[in-house]
Amino acid sequence: MQATGLYDDIGGGKSTGFQFLQEIGLLLPYENRVRFDEHLLLPTSQHSRPLQYLMSSLMDMESKPDFKDSMKHLRHDWGSLPVYCIDGASAHEIDDGLSVERANSANSASPEWWAHIHIANPTAYLPRDHPMSKMARHMGESVYMPERAYMMLPRWATQGHFSLAPDRPCLTFSARLNERGEIIEQKIRSGLIRNVTRLTPSEVTQIVGLNRDQGEEVVLTVGGTPPPGPERISPVPNMKPQDVENLKALQLLAERRATFRNAAGGLFFNVQKPEVAVWQSYNKTGLGWEHPYRNGSRVVHGDPIIRATTSPLRNWFSAAQNTSADILVREMMLLACEISTAWCAERQIPTIYRGSVAKADLMPAEEFYKSTVAPAMALNDGEMPLHIALDYLRHVGSIVLTTKPLKHRLLGLDHYGKVTSPLRRYGDMILHWQIEAALREEARTDTSLVTSDRNALRSFLPFSESVLKTIILGLQPRESIVSRAKASAEKFWINMLLFRAHHYGEAELPQTLRCYVPQAGWAGFSLNVVAEELNLDFRMSRPERGNVAVMVGDVWECKLVSVNCYDTFRMVEPIRLVSRYDGVSQVA
Repeated sequence: MQATGLYDDIGGGKSTGFQFLQEIGLLLPYENRVRFDEHLLLPTSQHSRPLQYLMSSLMDMESKPDFKDSMKHLRHDWGSLPVYCIDGASAHEIDDGLSVERANSANSASPEWWAHIHIANPTAYLPRDHPMSKMARHMGESVYMPERAYMMLPRWATQGHFSLAPDRPCLTFSARLNERGEIIEQKIRSGLIRNVTRLTPSEVTQIVGLNRDQGEEVVLTVGGTPPPGPERISPVPNMKPQDVENLKALQLLAERRATFRNAAGGLFFNVQKPEVAVWQSYNKTGLGWEHPYRNGSRVVHGDPIIRATTSPLRNWFSAAQNTSADILVREMMLLACEISTAWCAERQIPTIYRGSVAKADLMPAEEFYKSTVAPAMALNDGEMPLHIALDYLRHVGSIVLTTKPLKHRLLGLDHYGKVTSPLRRYGDMILHWQIEAALREEARTDTSLVTSDRNALRSFLPFSESVLKTIILGLQPRESIVSRAKASAEKFWINMLLFRAHHYGEAELPQTLRCYVPQAGWAGFSLNVVAEELNLDFRMSRPERGNVAVMVGDVWECKLVSVNCYDTFRMVEPIRLVSRYDGVSQVA
């Protein structure tokens, strides 16, 4: 790079090196650098030869997988019971499905229902030392980026064997609920589902009939017209009256569960993140699997189509942010998570529990609520202002992983652990392995493992408490790395879209933006703000000297001045103060 003499005036940092590799054709000019992060260490990043060998061996297994069901003798056949799998039309791995049955007479004065949450069950076929399990432990979870998906388990295995579909295995978490949403009884069973219907969230909202206004949709596109999506034949016209009744019963129970959690201190919010899609060819979304090209120079023609679908900023904590399908799916998944960990806690089974711990350097959450949140809600028609709610989240505490039950204050649950996505999260697989081992032991001994003895012998489990503590030490940081990588990838493609729109005029952008200040914290000479028209975050520079001070809760009129694709930030310049929060606020 130095020998060319072409980069002397822009420095020799990592960004310059990345630009050089793009300009000689080794990397694509629109390559997302997150893919090559040595900390993320994706199998395709070419950082680890053993990891590449492991990935190749998993692909070779497709012709002869040799899966054996360790729970075959215990599976409950759900027969004709309808199972509703609610997910986007483009989803390939279906982790979960829902069923409901009346637990007592329809004419009962105190109606009760059995809600069943059926979860995909790969762990019944994959021992913890299976090569796929080893890859899952390395990955931690699937990494979804707009241009590619890096799966924790091979797609041929999930789609061909484990994803929920007719005649597929599952692990079912069942709760007997009363009309207030309280759990009266709970069960966990290995199962086999037969009668499966796939629905999209919008179809469920249509069936249940409780749609809420989601505001105007904003679509930004550069590079041409995106190809049409695959045609989908909706099952809604053929739904039977019993299906409609079932979904309405599930919706009712979900809303009662939400009320129950809210009374226990649970918070509800919906960030409404923009959706980003990328097309390199007309046949399918995403980019191809090009590896760094090391055989000479390379010329790349054209740029991909990028589309961002968003909506104007609305208060994340507003009840209007949730559609019927949002509430239904969210509450049923949380119910499964609560059942799984409460079931393990009753049996003194160590697993990966998740809960919140207060931050010692902050005011207790209850005190902050009384002094700040409650007065703010009184001034805002009973709704938390967004910047106050975000500050309250900090006071609620940090989420930690532990081997013992711990109250999750943010969710309002005494027991919580992730269990609903074993096709894409390793932590969920661990919980499934522990539960399956306990189910086999209870069947072998014909005795319940429920006990108050904290020292009860649990040698039949695949993971001891000490082993789990070691796994947690790596899993929690890994989850943080993956979360940041996914957010960075989405931000990169939005930046690429804005870069092409702002600097090359490929799409029309608003002349100015109304930028909301959600939190305090200047980073040098810029502050994080959110453009209300696009619900996208930007960095706002400091107002000129003599201008009014920036306060949390402000709305400023700004203009876009630059977009940096490498460091994934976009800079706006303040023009004038538009509005200021009426209540007590702080200097940003």
